[in-house]
Amino acid sequence: MENNIAEIKMEAAMWIVKCEHKSLTSDPEFINWLNTSESHKQIFDSLNQNWQSLGSISTNKVIDTEIKKVSPITFKSAQNVKKVPIKFISYMALVASFFFFSIIYFNLDTQYYSKSYKTQVAQQADFDLPDGSTISLNAKSEVLVYFNDDRRQITILNGDAHFDVAKDKARPFVVRYEQHQFTALGTAFTVNTRPFLQLAVTEHKVKVNFKHTNRVIQEGFLTEFNHYWQTAKVIQSDQNWRDVKLNFKARYLKDVLTQIQPYVSKPISLLNQDMAYELISGTVNLEKPMQALKLITNGLGLEIIQENNEVKLK
Repeated sequence: MENNIAEIKMEAAMWIVKCEHKSLTSDPEFINWLNTSESHKQIFDSLNQNWQSLGSISTNKVIDTEIKKVSPITFKSAQNVKKVPIKFISYMALVASFFFFSIIYFNLDTQYYSKSYKTQVAQQADFDLPDGSTISLNAKSEVLVYFNDDRRQITILNGDAHFDVAKDKARPFVVRYEQHQFTALGTAFTVNTRPFLQLAVTEHKVKVNFKHTNRVIQEGFLTEFNHYWQTAKVIQSDQNWRDVKLNFKARYLKDVLTQIQPYVSKPISLLNQDMAYELISGTVNLEKPMQALKLITNGLGLEIIQENNEVKLK
């Protein structure tokens, strides 16, 4: 899971304050912090650009001068007055103004936000969004998140995702995939795109827009979009990948292989296409994908061959 976004922003704010008064390009502590993750780099760059746009005090022209202390009774000579460098005053003003800016920025950040999230082969991950929602991604999945002042939109670019949605009546939570649009009317739902598009509503309701048709899917139901629109009661097996297990009942072999593929680094190839529509049922552990393939192929009389950077079933 990624580091806490709010903590990264606060750390980035402190580094930008330091950056105003000395170069950090050779600071090993700063370089190590920046290279912690891609989020650290993106958040630092974003905050730094916003700060620079405010027209902050330039560090290229720092001039020391003296300030005379004046009272209604006496006027002290400049010789007896301690010099106070403008550099110090600028620094304190910078800190104060930056944190004022940071408060404004953090408040606006839940309104305007854009970022992509992705997982690698055999990796599942949870990501916290600035509005309090959470996205859980299956292996080899990617989504693009965009928030503005009237909408929270997530576009699924690849793979499967589960959403735990924070309430915000002013901004609908909308998930898009190709021609399909899913609007949360409650808390939690899953969108799978492999081997074909599925919507499973686990809490409350989801409004579906598909080919100019609107339908509300209730809690506990699964909707499949392949060559037709099919609504069926959700059973426990449909919650599979989040438990790193794959449960399938009377599914085509080709579809089951599609669901296992995100957990295997090499492409899986079924050489005998006559077997593609063989119906199979069972449960396999996705944490051990090659063992899962072995269990499936043994029951079908197929052999696994690994060659030329490919997993072949024949």
